[in-house]
Amino acid sequence: MIKNRKVSKYSMLSFAQRFKSPVLRAFFPVIQYGWANIPLTLNLGVMAGSAGKRYGRYLGGSAEFIKSVADRYTSLGGEILYNSAVERVIEDSGKVVGVRLENGTEISANYVISDAYGYDTFMKMIDERHLTDRLRSMYSKPIDRMMMALHVSFGVNMDLSDKPNAISFFLDKPIEIAGDNCSIINVLNYSYDKKLAPKGKTSIKVMYDTYYSYWEELSKDQKKYEEEKAMIASRTIEAIERFIPGIGEAVEVTDVATPITTQRFTSNARGYGSKEDFRLRDTLKGFLNKPMTLKSLKNFFVIGHSIGGTNLYGCAAMGRNTIKGICKKERRNFTAS
Repeated sequence: MIKNRKVSKYSMLSFAQRFKSPVLRAFFPVIQYGWANIPLTLNLGVMAGSAGKRYGRYLGGSAEFIKSVADRYTSLGGEILYNSAVERVIEDSGKVVGVRLENGTEISANYVISDAYGYDTFMKMIDERHLTDRLRSMYSKPIDRMMMALHVSFGVNMDLSDKPNAISFFLDKPIEIAGDNCSIINVLNYSYDKKLAPKGKTSIKVMYDTYYSYWEELSKDQKKYEEEKAMIASRTIEAIERFIPGIGEAVEVTDVATPITTQRFTSNARGYGSKEDFRLRDTLKGFLNKPMTLKSLKNFFVIGHSIGGTNLYGCAAMGRNTIKGICKKERRNFTAS
């Protein structure tokens, strides 16, 4: 951060104006997921981490990564209860004593660590009296515009290993996607991962920003909801066809995941809070990867991306630091597995 202080004032968009090349001025702002207004320092951090081999992609995708974590956890004696959503955190005299599941089962615990979505944790699982004024304010203002929230994926009978892993296509004629006009198609090409498609075939994905309210309203009519998803898939592959001829006929699998899909599968829905809600000390605290605690509810910890966890490694560090803190309190040695 100290080394980057000279460029900390720039966004990707504003820094791009320093280039003489019109191509670079157009392309540079969107090389990071199409986010033109993010700080330049964030992009530099990602590039530095990649160059230093600290960042990478897990072969087999998130499913393989999750399985490896779950297998390691159970091999150490941990137990995972699947299909067992938590309904409420149980407390007694200002201290957590367990959780109650949606099926009514109660599980006793000396400590409770919530990695659930922030809104569910604070607004559904604990008593409102434990919330600070800031938390009440933050979760009373849902964000409608969601970044990278619409995922359009295809399995194609083509070998695209000669193409870059990420491609931005600038369209001469914008296409309409969920009520928005899109002039850039950002394609993720997973041909580098042989576990994601049979030999000679490729998985690709395009992500769009979208509005939660648009899909919330559309989902009330299942027929219209499915028709809109099919239309978006069709327009997306037609746009890619302009740059990769024949890909339309090569499509064998199509999947469109909307914000409603994500909410149904993961309980993660729309974001809450505005940019004005985030303070410098919150950013610095995020770099320290410390869990959130509540003064009036002892032995309760909140971790994860929705309360400041930075990417996968930051959220993992939050969990690790939580356990280290508990070990210290219990006067037990912390041993990494």
